[in-house]
Formats: sequence, structure tokens, C-alpha cells
Amino acid sequence: MNLNIPRIDLDAEINGRWHTFQGDIKLKIARMNNEDFIAGIAEMRDLVEEEEPTEDERGKMLALLYARYILRDWSGVIDKDTKKPVPYTPDAGSQILEQKQYKELLNFVVKRSASSSENWEEKTQAMGEG
Repeated sequence: MNLNIPRIDLDAEINGRWHTFQGDIKLKIARMNNEDFIAGIAEMRDLVEEEEPTEDERGKMLALLYARYILRDWSGVIDKDTKKPVPYTPDAGSQILEQKQYKELLNFVVKRSASSSENWEEKTQAMGEG
């Protein structure tokens, strides 16, 4: 069935879409609450079931969740000391997202991942096409 109702691009929802962050930096961001993210939250809950994590531990867990399931890749991130590109890995992403001095990056990722469903519609389908 091919309805005139907007369809979510399920691949982009999980694997992300590219967004420009401050000039030459590009971030591939998946949609908030995608299946992988929800499963990751459940895993984290199981790990901390017996003991309430501290605020610092919660921040690290959230950074890890975002780095694994929301921020999927980047380009243009350069190490200022070595002048070399920093390849994206969930560990690298987590280390950066948990640092308060990079909260603008975290805010950008959160905002883009939680954006309205129109941003996640299939690109090939225009409204009204059926």
C-alpha cells in the first residue's frame, strides 16, 4: 500500500543523516528513540538496576548512548595538536560528548535527533504523491 501519508525513512532513522555543524564539521545523526537507542537504554537500565548511578555516571552513560546510537559518524573534526582528522568511533564520540566544554556539540546532536518527523520523511516522496 502506498499512502499519501508521510513515511519515515527507516534507514535514516537508525543510520542517520548528515548535518553541518559549525562550518566544515559534518555530523551523521540518527533519530532520537530509534530501535537501537531504545535497546541501548534497556541495556543500561539492566546494568544499573541495583544501584542508582551518580550524576557524573549518568552523564557518561548518556554520552555513551548518544555516541553509539545517535551520533553515527563525523567528518571535519580535527585534533588541534596533531592537525590530523579524528576518526569517528563510539568511544571517541562518547569521550567528547561527556565533556562539558563540548556541550554545544551535544546540544546540536540532541536537537537534531529529536527534530520533527518531517526531517525524517523519505526524501523521494513529496507530500501528496501516492
